[in-house]
Amino acid sequence: MKKQRFTYILKTMMALAILGVLVSLIGETPVSATQKQQSYIIQATTTDTAAQLVEKHGGTITSRLDIIRSVGALLTDQAAARLRLEKEIVAVVPNGTIQSSDDDKPGEDDKEKKKDSKDSNVEEKNKEKALPPPTIRT
Repeated sequence: MKKQRFTYILKTMMALAILGVLVSLIGETPVSATQKQQSYIIQATTTDTAAQLVEKHGGTITSRLDIIRSVGALLTDQAAARLRLEKEIVAVVPNGTIQSSDDDKPGEDDKEKKKDSKDSNVEEKNKEKALPPPTIRT
């Protein structure tokens, strides 16, 4: 009798363990939710249309760019591809960072830069035109 009871408890515990594993697998985050979102600029016929379509495709609006009828948004690559198929969408472009090629320092005045540039050009030209020192013959 004790052996049957032990077997029953063991089988029940194994069944619960398997059930627990299955439930935990089902409860995992869907693959689509784990896909990395990137920043995009979405241009449409109107800014409101761009915003509505981004939300329709699961994106998150980060900024409104009314002057160019666009929104900045976080989207998966798949959502960006689906947005490109919408007839009201003009462009879907990855949003990147830009870096100035100029060596501007914050607060530096353009007039000073031009003056410094002119001074260095004059110095260079003067060096090119400079005559060798005179030789003294005795």
